[in-house]
Amino acid sequence: MNKKIKKELLNITKNKFWRDKTSMFVLLTNVLLNIVIWLFLVFRLEPSEYPVPLHFNIYFGIDVIDKWSQAFTIPGIGLIIIFINLVLAYLVFPKEKFIAQFLLSSSLFVQIILFLAGIGIVIIR
Repeated sequence: MNKKIKKELLNITKNKFWRDKTSMFVLLTNVLLNIVIWLFLVFRLEPSEYPVPLHFNIYFGIDVIDKWSQAFTIPGIGLIIIFINLVLAYLVFPKEKFIAQFLLSSSLFVQIILFLAGIGIVIIR
């Protein structure tokens, strides 16, 4: 492996971002809530060969029906959002700590919305 790449990888763990308690608390909460969403859907959705409702609209009722496994795109999207916001927060942190924490907090807000969406899918099933 290139010496420059090795040095950069070692510097990642020494960055102040990883020692900031607020950022790490919000990041840990993000990850734990995403795990809760995965576990909630795994234990509450039963495999079915029939299509299940995945979206409900108050004007038109159920408007998206698909395989039961498609419900797991919700926590998958949550993981992608956590990762993107983590990378952006890591890059921005040395210059703007507030923006980095805002990115992580917005990711937490998204996780809460996705958890509510998971509850909705289980309820309308």
